[in-house]
Amino acid sequence: MQARFSLKGELIPADADLPTHLGLHHHGEEAERAGYSLQELFHLSRSQVIQQRTLALQVLGRIVQKARTGEFASSLKGSVLRLLLDAGFLFLLRFSLDDAVDNVMAASVGALRALLVSLDDEKYLDWTFSWYQGMAAFPFVPNNEEEEEEEEEELNGTEKSQDKKLKEENKPDPDVARYDVVKGLLKTRIQHRLRYILEVVRPVPTVVLDILHILTHIARHSSEACSQLLDCPRLIETIVREFLPTQWDPQVAEPGCLLTSLHGVPCAAAMKFIRVLASGGRNATARLLNKFEMKSRLSRFIAEDPVDLLLPREEAIRLSTEAFRLWAVAAGYGQACDLYRDLYPVLVRILQSLPELLSACRGKNPMVELFVQRATAVVTLLIHVTQTAGYTAELQAKLSSSEDSEQVPPPPVAWNQVSGLQPFLETGLKKSLQEISQTETWQTLQPLTTTYLIYLGVYYSSCSQQPSVNPIDCLEELERLTSEVLQPLLSQPAMHSMWDLLRPCSALCNPLSCSPAPESVSSIASLSCTGGKPPFSLVGSKSPFPFLTALLFLINSITHIHKGLTSKYSSVLGFGGLKDYLHQSWQTGPPSVTPSSAWILRHEYHLQYFVLALARRMVLLLVFSFLLPKELTPPGLSHSVCQTGNWSLHPCSFSYLT
Repeated sequence: MQARFSLKGELIPADADLPTHLGLHHHGEEAERAGYSLQELFHLSRSQVIQQRTLALQVLGRIVQKARTGEFASSLKGSVLRLLLDAGFLFLLRFSLDDAVDNVMAASVGALRALLVSLDDEKYLDWTFSWYQGMAAFPFVPNNEEEEEEEEEELNGTEKSQDKKLKEENKPDPDVARYDVVKGLLKTRIQHRLRYILEVVRPVPTVVLDILHILTHIARHSSEACSQLLDCPRLIETIVREFLPTQWDPQVAEPGCLLTSLHGVPCAAAMKFIRVLASGGRNATARLLNKFEMKSRLSRFIAEDPVDLLLPREEAIRLSTEAFRLWAVAAGYGQACDLYRDLYPVLVRILQSLPELLSACRGKNPMVELFVQRATAVVTLLIHVTQTAGYTAELQAKLSSSEDSEQVPPPPVAWNQVSGLQPFLETGLKKSLQEISQTETWQTLQPLTTTYLIYLGVYYSSCSQQPSVNPIDCLEELERLTSEVLQPLLSQPAMHSMWDLLRPCSALCNPLSCSPAPESVSSIASLSCTGGKPPFSLVGSKSPFPFLTALLFLINSITHIHKGLTSKYSSVLGFGGLKDYLHQSWQTGPPSVTPSSAWILRHEYHLQYFVLALARRMVLLLVFSFLLPKELTPPGLSHSVCQTGNWSLHPCSFSYLT
């Protein structure tokens, strides 16, 4: 007995008695049963009748969407997605993309988007973008252990490395797609077909958005995939020209305006695709900024406040946010920093408006989360511009003293151009921390507060290296920041609650939180976020990890520069929640390696690294205090360190400390 599905993609129970007028009995096998089997839908997708081809692809797309959310896991044995892929579903969709009928092509695009893209994965990747090291590209490359084992049977040693690329090129498309769907699609030159659809067919907005989501997923695959997209003739030009224009019809901003076409209208999804593409590497970013004129687009969508952009309000904020994220990616490579001078007044204006954002959080403005995301992206940009400016003096000195023509030129932004923004951000941090006891407001503000902490850590790390900065002034600033901001923060009752949440939100302590989704297939990389993550998980809405990691990063930056402040932070290692978390994380084995666990654990290991780095400094300080004559030891130093020293001398610590 075959599983049968309704036209909405829902599984129909075997004993369901449905009337024939619903159109679910038009099939040969098991004529008395309502619904269509996967085999019958495949057959219909090759029909000579356009409506049947379109309907079959639409239903298959809905089935895939429901399968990815796990709706069939408890009702059917085996994986629906695996069954479809083994039956050739991927190439059915690829062939249907070439259909001359717009409706068939659109249905194929929709089904392909359902197969490849998890919008929840994208949501959480955006959520973690401004975490510590969250901007670093995470490749969506499947684990090809099985494929590699087969290759090792045929090749070994240097022969394997020499022939691997040639072997890949000569493999049939289905064999490549069996292990890596994105790589298989690229072998079919899907990017060229998608370019044709966008440029020539000019489909309706939903199809355009589906294509942009597909391209974004492909760009996440690898730097090689990014290169193939960049090399596709007229693909990037078409997207930039049609979906990131600098001028457009202002009527699209009018309330109730129903867009019949996205062509000629700026689109946040297009800016996000460019941002993900730029994350593929320094060269990709340089090509986008220069060859594809993205620098002028950045100026256009950043210089103007979202309220003044002639676009629907929500779309304008998202577009502005993605523009700042793209600029942050470029600044991380030391590129597009010349825009900083031109847009400095805009950045100051945004920073001056942040107190208004705090008021909006208290007033429960319905769009406040979007505004916080934008503000977070702005601070993330400033983090990378500040970090880049911190190297200018060093690179300038090397350039002046060396005759080597291949020396890296200094970036076009100097330390004195970025240092003036620090007071704005420290003030923003202080105001945000005042809300730490207000649960709802704090949850909204926490992403922004996290970036404030990271900014200050980067700022002071760079400041201490500047020849133009008086070292004594820098040390005094750190003492003031410690006494006025960080020590009062550590004594807050809300901080105790955060440390206590580490264990329940930890992926190491709760390995099942990294489990693959019910319908995960090895050939399509997924972060298993479909349906959303629980609030009390590492990337959930209640997670303390991003904030505490940023706080520990700042503390480690401070204690690295000003070793005399190390004992001021001994209370960090005394929190019971932290000790309980560390003890449990050492007892539990790590989760199995999946794209989801690799992505999540990278963030968790950052926190553990900073805890152990601080513990190492405490131990060294304790040893140093014993070696010093008693009259030279600062009062209370040994006592404050010894209070928290018991766990830091755990045998597992030494593997990190040595």
